[in-house]
Amino acid sequence: MPSPARINAIRDFLEWCDQPYVDVFNITPDRANEIANEYFTEVRGIPDDTALRIIDRMKESIEEDSDHGRIREWKRCCIGVAGYLLGGQLDGPHRTAAAGATVRLSGWANTCMGFYAAFKPPACDVSLAIWGRVVPYLKIGEEYSPDDIRIDETLLDEDGYMSLWDFAEGKQTEKIGSPKKDKETRTFASRVLNFICENNYEVEISPEHQQEIRRGFSPDNNRHILLRWSVGSKFVDAVASRIRVPPYDLLDFLKEKRFDPDVTYNPEAPTRLAWFRRWKIKGPPVS
Repeated sequence: MPSPARINAIRDFLEWCDQPYVDVFNITPDRANEIANEYFTEVRGIPDDTALRIIDRMKESIEEDSDHGRIREWKRCCIGVAGYLLGGQLDGPHRTAAAGATVRLSGWANTCMGFYAAFKPPACDVSLAIWGRVVPYLKIGEEYSPDDIRIDETLLDEDGYMSLWDFAEGKQTEKIGSPKKDKETRTFASRVLNFICENNYEVEISPEHQQEIRRGFSPDNNRHILLRWSVGSKFVDAVASRIRVPPYDLLDFLKEKRFDPDVTYNPEAPTRLAWFRRWKIKGPPVS
C-alpha cells in the first residue's frame, strides 16, 4: 500500500500536469494480462522513495522541455506512470489502462524518432528505476507493418516459401530496424500462427516434420505441441520453424482478413487438429 506521502505526491503531480489522461492503446484484456504477468511484479515492489524519485524525474523533464511540440503526449505518459504504476492501480478494471501506461512508457524509451527523442532519456530513467532495465517496446502492432520490405528473400526456397518463424522474425533494414529477438519473434509468430489456424490458411510441411508432430499425439496429452501456442510457449518455435508459407501471399492474406497483431487469437483444440490434418505435405525437390 503506497504511503500517504507517496499518495499526496502522486495527487500533486497529476494536478500540476493539468491535463486529462487519454488511453490511446487498444489493448485487449488478454494482452493486458500478458503484460501484467511479465512486468507488474516489479511495479508492485516499487519502494516509496523510488516512486518519489520517479515523480521528480518526470516533473524535471516536463519543465525542461515545456515548449516542446510533443509535450502533451509526454505528459500523458507521465500521468499514466504516476496514476497507474506508481499509484498501484494494476488490477481489476484498471489493468488494461495500467498495461497501456506500460506500453506507452516502453515506446518512449525505445523511440528512434527525432521529434520524440528529447523524452527518451527520462523514459529510460523511469524504466531503469522500475525494472532495472529498459524494457523492450511492448506493442506489437506498432512495430509490425504488413509490408514486403520485412521479407528476407535470401531465405526463400526455390518455390518461394520460407518458414513461418523466418517470416515472423523479419530482416534488418533501415525501415524496420534490427530483426526481432527470439522473445519478440515468438510473440509475433504466436499471433500469426493462431490467426492463420482460425482462418484455415494453407501451409506446407515436410514429411519428416509432419511425422515429428504426429508422434506427439496422445488422447490425454493436453501439453501437445499443437495445443499450446501462447506468446510464451516454446511450442510456437517448434511449429513455426517447421511449417512453410509463401510470404508475399501471406502478407496479402493478413491484410485482407484484417489481422491485428495486438489481438490474442486462440482457436480451440478441434480447430487446431483439423487444420493440422489439412497441412500440405511436401518433400524437398529431387535433384
